Amino acid sequence: MVIPLSLPGVITVGILAFIGSWNGYMLPLFILNDASLFTLPLGVQNFSSQYSVDTARVLAYTSLSMLPALIFFSMFERRIVGGLTGAVKG
Repeated sequence: MVIPLSLPGVITVGILAFIGSWNGYMLPLFILNDASLFTLPLGVQNFSSQYSVDTARVLAYTSLSMLPALIFFSMFERRIVGGLTGAVKG
């Protein structure tokens, strides 16, 4: 009885943890050395220098990079909302 009631909450926590790691900045900044392994915020940082920012590339990069998370969210939207509202039906 406990597992079916806790399943929406566990799935919601898993999805939110995925999104949090997808947008990670500080830990990958210290760990990753290869630019091909950078997370999204680190990739955006590569388009800026000390004196200028390539705004067109930053906007294109962020628009394309949000597509996988948007698709992932749209696939599991019912589970996320079910986990946030609780297991009470009525």
